[in-house]
Amino acid sequence: MTDVQPLPSILDSNKEQSKERNSLNSLINIKTIFFYPGIIMSVGWIVLNIIQMSHHIEQLKNENPECTTSNPNKWVISISTIVGLLIFKSPIETYSPKLFIEYLPTANFPLGFKVRETRAIMLGERIVRLIVNSFCVAMLVIIMSREDCDFMDVRVGGRESRPLYYANYPCQKLPKYLDDFYVFKLSYHLFELFYSIIM
Repeated sequence: MTDVQPLPSILDSNKEQSKERNSLNSLINIKTIFFYPGIIMSVGWIVLNIIQMSHHIEQLKNENPECTTSNPNKWVISISTIVGLLIFKSPIETYSPKLFIEYLPTANFPLGFKVRETRAIMLGERIVRLIVNSFCVAMLVIIMSREDCDFMDVRVGGRESRPLYYANYPCQKLPKYLDDFYVFKLSYHLFELFYSIIM
């Protein structure tokens, strides 16, 4: 004759479920107590710093108007960057997923599943970012390696053993094309931000 194992009672299972509910409720309470006020404080701190920075920039412009003029080519660089990215990004993100979908490992991404297609699209987006960031690194190294640049340390291929980044700030001597590079990079990041929100 076999022994019948006693089944857990309904009361025990109800106790376990109520414990789980209580622990879940306490997690939700912790989230509402710390997370949302943390977000509000962080946003307030960011806004305060932006206001303080704008006052500082205005003060620098008033003290040194000749040194704080904006880049005269900023609109040309920004518009050409956005147009170039629209022309360049679309074909790569269209055709590269077709290539990646063939070569993704079937063990991790089975054929016919949505996860395989999603990963191929993501790899296409990363290829565009890799190309743009490689271009940016190459251009920055070229700009910083020029004769008129005193910013690059000898340890990273430059000419200066002790570069002075803020000498005569804000009227420090900038290498040619460095400000254009910053405008290009800012335009790229703003494009990526709005492109990812819209698309």
